[in-house]
Amino acid sequence: MTRSVTVEQQRATVNGFNAALTFATLASLGQTLQAELRGTYALNAGMTLTRTKTVSVEIPPHSSIELVLTWKIIRQPGFGQFTGVNGQYLDMPFQVDMDLALEWQANNVV
Repeated sequence: MTRSVTVEQQRATVNGFNAALTFATLASLGQTLQAELRGTYALNAGMTLTRTKTVSVEIPPHSSIELVLTWKIIRQPGFGQFTGVNGQYLDMPFQVDMDLALEWQANNVV
């Protein structure tokens, strides 16, 4: 899995700004937040996360099973907050891929 940071500029919440923020301004703030998060979480471009898991299942003689593996990405949500000099602020949501979890299920095949 390639670890990534997702910044959601379109879901930013603006409070106290008199002038409307442009899309270009939001995009620029989103890039700033993404760069800061990459530094905070030590993410490099193209960085991959590898996990090895071992599953042990007992199979009775003369039987078959189906083993279902489901990998789930564990994401850390948060908000980046940009503040102005007069108390105005902008909250921008983000998610950082933190880990992989494995869920498994063994089903008897008839």
